[in-house]
Amino acid sequence: MKKKIFAYLLLMLPALLLTSCLKDQEDVFDKPASIRTKEYLEKTRRVLTSSEHGWVLDMFPHPTQDYGGYSFTMKFDEDNVTVCTELAEDVTEPITSAYTLSNEAGPVLCFDTYNKYLHLFSTPSSGTGAGGYEAYKGDFLFIIMNISEDENTITLKGTRSGNLMYMHRITQDIADYQTELNEFVSNLVFDRAVATIDGKEYTLNFFTNDRYIGIDVPEGEEAIETAFCFDNNGFTLYEPATLSGKQVQVFKYNEENATFTSQEDPSVVFTGLLLPSIVINNVGESVSVGNSASTLEYHFNLADKFTYTANDSWLKVSVSGKDLKIDVEENTTGEPRSGTITVEASGEKATITVSQVPLNRIFADSDLYFAFSKFSAALQPTYMACKTLSDSEGEVINVMAFTTYNNPTFATGFGIYFTSGNYAGLIALDLQFIGGDKVKFVYNSARNDLNGNGGWYYSHGYSTFINYLTSTTFTLTADSESQPTYFTLTDDNNSANYFTVVTKAVSTPFNN
Repeated sequence: MKKKIFAYLLLMLPALLLTSCLKDQEDVFDKPASIRTKEYLEKTRRVLTSSEHGWVLDMFPHPTQDYGGYSFTMKFDEDNVTVCTELAEDVTEPITSAYTLSNEAGPVLCFDTYNKYLHLFSTPSSGTGAGGYEAYKGDFLFIIMNISEDENTITLKGTRSGNLMYMHRITQDIADYQTELNEFVSNLVFDRAVATIDGKEYTLNFFTNDRYIGIDVPEGEEAIETAFCFDNNGFTLYEPATLSGKQVQVFKYNEENATFTSQEDPSVVFTGLLLPSIVINNVGESVSVGNSASTLEYHFNLADKFTYTANDSWLKVSVSGKDLKIDVEENTTGEPRSGTITVEASGEKATITVSQVPLNRIFADSDLYFAFSKFSAALQPTYMACKTLSDSEGEVINVMAFTTYNNPTFATGFGIYFTSGNYAGLIALDLQFIGGDKVKFVYNSARNDLNGNGGWYYSHGYSTFINYLTSTTFTLTADSESQPTYFTLTDDNNSANYFTVVTKAVSTPFNN
């Protein structure tokens, strides 16, 4: 009997403790919880709307920050929020939607009206994998954890991801902030930066596209891998990192001496490494130009800090500040030719290959995007067949382009790459070169992507367009033989049929 009574008391213990805690809370607080929460939400609204220029939020989707962090700038009024983001095609284009502040097991900021910026990481689509039915496991509902004493920082916690995120008051227009951020990221050329802290060497490795940083540390310390988010003059790690006992998280950039300085401990300073990969990232390992005399021009930070050596007399290299120029003489040999430029810095070398080839070879080596408006009126119905199929599947064609794919687990070789809804495919095309400015396409089903989407979309509707492409020969023209921004393909059998493809990425081609 005693054992049974003891077990019963154990079961009752949590309830007894809870009762005690609740009584203690009544003694500590002079207002009911509901009143306190209401007042806190009123304070939050006042703080949000008090910023003349707005706030920046570093948003980290996914519970393990798999996609890194991205910047959103926001301006609040009593009911609505206006947003700009670095993820937009035009970073200065704002979108306005409603927000609410409510008590849902605590004070919550909710962006409850659809906003294609704020809901990018949380809106599901059909299919599986990233962006599928679970979206990117991002948040649009945030618990308000804290408002700093100076009211310049608000700490949030994503209800889905569980990630802590911070909003900071800004002192410039939300679009101007994103413009500066975009310029900073575009001009940040470093892959690596090094620091000496207390006599020990640390190397910071940027994986800019993945918004991920790895820090190599001395033996005995644990290597650091973490997501990060850019701001308009530096970056912030998702969580603090400890280097030689110093805790750091926010770094600001000084362009004059190419350093990143910790804002928590100014003794931690990373200096960008001047590596030839900087030039390769901006120029490429190989460049193709036509046979005419031409000038290639590139603009990037620190261009004049490298040594350039051309190994052929028909290549000339000049540099001034951020401007690099490669002059190519006319090719009169009657044959394609290639030369190299050696780039040197920090004891390392890299090579750029410059080739003079016919226009149709340049076309074959380029990534070229479709847009419906760039098809002639006579040819638009043929291209529209692709949209008709995707529409019937409830999908939107997000991208379509001529490209050469080199991924053995997906597809290899030239073709039309596309994404429709949550599906991607490559419809393989072999290229036949005729003279220097003509091409003929040949459909090659054996090279379609290995997941079968290329063949499926071809056989269910895209064939209308593909079969047209393979039925004729096209003459190519371009705006430049050195750095073309577009190619126009004109049907040799019917000049009313023509279309233009562009080097600049085009999203949702049937809306452009």
